[in-house]
Amino acid sequence: MIFNNIKTEVYSSESTVTQMRIKNKVDVLMNYFMKLPNDMFQQQLLQYVTVYDIVFLDNACMNHRYRSQLLDKISGVILSGDLINALSWLFISWVGKRKIFLRNMRFNYKLHGISSRFDVGQLEYVKNISFEKKGFSIIMENALIILLKYCPQLQSLDLACCSITDASIISISKYCTRLQTINLFFCCNLTNESIISLSQYCTELKSINLSGGRRITDTSIITMSLHCSGLQSLDLSCCSQITERSIISISLRCTSLQELNLYNCLHITDACLISIADHCTRLQSLDLYNCFQVTDISIIKLSKNCISLQSLSLAECHKVTNLCIISLSQHCLSLQALNLFGCHRITDLGVKSISHHSLELKCLNLYSCTGISSRLRKTYTSASELYHDVYSL
Repeated sequence: MIFNNIKTEVYSSESTVTQMRIKNKVDVLMNYFMKLPNDMFQQQLLQYVTVYDIVFLDNACMNHRYRSQLLDKISGVILSGDLINALSWLFISWVGKRKIFLRNMRFNYKLHGISSRFDVGQLEYVKNISFEKKGFSIIMENALIILLKYCPQLQSLDLACCSITDASIISISKYCTRLQTINLFFCCNLTNESIISLSQYCTELKSINLSGGRRITDTSIITMSLHCSGLQSLDLSCCSQITERSIISISLRCTSLQELNLYNCLHITDACLISIADHCTRLQSLDLYNCFQVTDISIIKLSKNCISLQSLSLAECHKVTNLCIISLSQHCLSLQALNLFGCHRITDLGVKSISHHSLELKCLNLYSCTGISSRLRKTYTSASELYHDVYSL
């Protein structure tokens, strides 16, 4: 509380009286800190402040007689860090000099300076790294590999929209074998080679986003299913070469799967979805947007076996009818979001079944469902539990 008051007063006034009041409060705070054992100071107090608070505290105590002792107490502390705001090199240098370790780090496009200005010892406890996409280049890619070489405990890596190559992903997979989550959203240069390497070295993977991987085929996904049996979340949206072979293999070996995104995967059929229904009964989220070969047969099977389903998109699945919607409403009682955009075979009968049974439903997209009467649309416009505005899962 004292610390927050000091910060508020510093930013609110620069008067002499205020500065004296701040000095007195800093004295109280520092005296309290000095009396605490180091382990209690680090484990029970510093866990509630951010790394930016530490910087502020250091600046506030710049000329204090206990400043050197304070820095000694701070040295070696492990803080959460920041995955939202990119760290500047000045900030990283400050943290490094004081032997402060971060669990979460976000880097910007100036990453290429790492080799000359970065103490790799700072990376010992890093578990999550994200990266600003602005200005990504081959120079930055090389610097990233240098950085990740010293992150043995890394569990999460976000490289979404970075033009990274197979060679770099292969290196990362060998350095960061404890990876559990990796985001390769629209890393369009990647091929099977890098995904196979990730599968073979990072066998603890639980979540992988390969959205937009137009060069990725069944070969790498099948390999992943063989090595990463603990997979819980898989995003293959817009992976145009993926077929039912991949999904069947995933369903047989990755039975803990909870989230599956097959948005715009045009080769998906009932056969692979039935296999998902038979083996991945913990499934909670499924996106089948524009999987136009899907019919009532597989959706009914899913509704009966995957009763924990919370989010489902059948948008542009033109073959589905009221039969599967009625089954979903009767069996998937936890359903919260249902996207039926463009499903013109759905009629009033299906919607009424949803309104009667799907009591947890929060979002329902009936846009462009031409089989539903305008009267029913008007009826549900005012219903608090249903919305037929455009909704994207």
